[in-house]
Amino acid sequence: MMNVKGGRIFIGVMDNKIVKGIQLTNVERAELCSTIDHIITSFEPDVVGKDLIKVVFLPVYPSESDKTPIPGLFVVKIIIKQADPAILYSNSKEAMECYIRYEG
Repeated sequence: MMNVKGGRIFIGVMDNKIVKGIQLTNVERAELCSTIDHIITSFEPDVVGKDLIKVVFLPVYPSESDKTPIPGLFVVKIIIKQADPAILYSNSKEAMECYIRYEG
């Protein structure tokens, strides 16, 4: 199953909600997007509408009052839209390994 209800993943934010950010060059940002796209294309059956996952790079600022972003420092926000709960997806076209999440 993809993500039944949709959700967000934040990279660069601590569990206590403190923003640390992650240093990324333009090349590393492109590689991250490419890696996520590669993961999406490995699903079986094919993910219809690859816009189910979106990656956003949010700049990090030194303080609330300072509106000059810290160069190369980002919070990565991965937005996962709700998928069709009736479809069971495998994360590998070869191994056909599946994960099923149960409520409770």
